[in-house]
Amino acid sequence: DAPTLTDIFERLGRQDLRIEITDDHDGIVVLTGEAFTVTLEAKVLLYFRDLSDRVVMWRWLRESGGKDGVRTARDEERDRLWNEAHQAEQGQRLTIRESDLEAPRTKFFCFATIDSREIRGTFEISE
Repeated sequence: DAPTLTDIFERLGRQDLRIEITDDHDGIVVLTGEAFTVTLEAKVLLYFRDLSDRVVMWRWLRESGGKDGVRTARDEERDRLWNEAHQAEQGQRLTIRESDLEAPRTKFFCFATIDSREIRGTFEISE
């Protein structure tokens, strides 16, 4: 029999369970002011093994603001509205448009629930 997820955790540990997020633009997103879309895809990996098919729930959130990490009340409100509007799009993939990005930085967080744990990955687009 193939090892169970619990067997893998017991043998290898949990510290390397992680989310890897890639995009369909090979990591190069240029803000030109013209319409475009970027599709993000998350994978849950344990070392080099893809466990994405074992995820029971995917969730995406947006956080925008200054590069130095300072967020204004306006940033927080816009992100709250964006997050509420995109709740129905929860899945392994997220398609974003230029209107979803806020200068100078926008981060997208992916949360995956696997084996009763929630793990997080981050994808950032900045000027």
